[in-house]
Amino acid sequence: MRIFWYACSGTGISFAAFWIHLLFMTSAGVDAISLPDLNIRALGFLFLGALIGAASAIYDWQRYSLAVRTVAHAALTLTAFSATGVVLGWFPMSRLFRPVLLFLLIYAAIWLGLYLNAWLLARRLNRTGG
Repeated sequence: MRIFWYACSGTGISFAAFWIHLLFMTSAGVDAISLPDLNIRALGFLFLGALIGAASAIYDWQRYSLAVRTVAHAALTLTAFSATGVVLGWFPMSRLFRPVLLFLLIYAAIWLGLYLNAWLLARRLNRTGG
C-alpha cells in the first residue's frame, strides 16, 4: 500500500512537471498541439512520475546502506525515464546521451539538496536537543 502512495506522490509531481513542459513548449513557439499528442505526453509524464514515485520505496529498505539504495533508485528511475522517453518519442534511441546526462545532473542536484536538508536538520536537532 505504501508503494501506491509513493506512486501517487510521483504522479502529482509529474503533473506539475508536465505543466512546466507545456510552458516551455509555448515559449519555444509551439502554438498548437494535437489532442492525441497532448494526451500521450500527459500519460507519459504521469506514468513516469508513478514509476519514479514507486521506486522511492527503495529508501524504506533499511537493511541496505544509503549508497546502495541511492544507486538502485537512480538505476530504476533512469531506466524508466529512458524507456518512457524512447517509447513516447521524446528523444531517439540514437541520441540518448544528452537526455541521460541531463537526467543524472538533475537527479544529483535533487538528491544533494534533500541530503543537505536532512543533514542540516539533524545538526540543528542535535544542537537544540529536539
